[in-house]
Amino acid sequence: MPPTFRKPNLRLESKQNNMDLISVANEPNLIKVSCPNAKVTGKFGSSLLYAYGQFNFHPRAYEVLMNIDKLKYRSDDVILTMFPKSGSTWLSECIYLIVNGYKYELASKDSIEYRFPQIDSPSHDVFNLILERFYNVNQRRLIKASIPPTLLVDKPNLIEVKQHAIPKVISIFRNPRDVLVSFYHHCKTVKHYDIQFTFDEFFDTFVSGKIPCGPIWLMYNETYKYHKENPKTTLTIFYEDMKRDLRSQIKRICEFLDMQEPVGEEGWSRLLDHLSVERMRQNRTINRHDWTQLGLINTNGFEFVRKGQVNDWKNFFTEEQSLLFDREITANLTPKLRQVYGPQEY
Repeated sequence: MPPTFRKPNLRLESKQNNMDLISVANEPNLIKVSCPNAKVTGKFGSSLLYAYGQFNFHPRAYEVLMNIDKLKYRSDDVILTMFPKSGSTWLSECIYLIVNGYKYELASKDSIEYRFPQIDSPSHDVFNLILERFYNVNQRRLIKASIPPTLLVDKPNLIEVKQHAIPKVISIFRNPRDVLVSFYHHCKTVKHYDIQFTFDEFFDTFVSGKIPCGPIWLMYNETYKYHKENPKTTLTIFYEDMKRDLRSQIKRICEFLDMQEPVGEEGWSRLLDHLSVERMRQNRTINRHDWTQLGLINTNGFEFVRKGQVNDWKNFFTEEQSLLFDREITANLTPKLRQVYGPQEY
């Protein structure tokens, strides 16, 4: 099924801006796709952005969407969807350990990028790896994506086998304000984004939606829509709930996946300690300690797991930015998500 491209807005319909986009698309050394019909919507750091529906996607995500029908899901597949920097690495490690019976030695052998690969990873091309796993009938398949399940799971190949081919979908939501701050720091240090923005410039770009996977409002709304329409095969996790009471959220995940909880208080203690922010930062398989050697970062002091705090946005937003963000959330988020992330005290 070919993608349905969104119509350009009035600003992009102007001749001058169309010429600007053509000029941007022809810049050398930018990460881009080879598809001649792909519609460029702008540039984000070291890569172009492409329209897919109403979204702006990084080239890697766009290429995945163009090949999405190669994925044939099973009902025991676990798909984790998120907006970047929403706590998905933390949740990935949690799910991996639950599914694999809390085998910590097994988890320590390989990077989380291999154990729970992100299908649209902007840093690594893992699509073929995932396809290889999809043909392995003896392995429970774990996949992460910064693509809403309405695009990732609702696709033609599911129609004929809908009764037994719907995967388990877990989606994590985080306060978009904290997402903005965390994504800003991430994009400043990794080469696959390599932005030169100030924080104020990034704030404006984020709010406008001209970012990878943006606009965040649409990503959140589409994800919530899928969960509401598929309650038996989906689980919604809020980052703030994990921070508030991780044990309760683990119980929910175990019940959803029909997996055993940790055995006894000793089992719980070990898991909760393993998933603490400090342990995650020390864990070489989690905190991307190999990215320096691989040449994927720009600056020293890079930490993939940064702070893991709630309300860190208050250390970065101005009062004016806070009020503007409140208005954007009120205008753009679905009512349920507005209840969670609506106007907040600065």
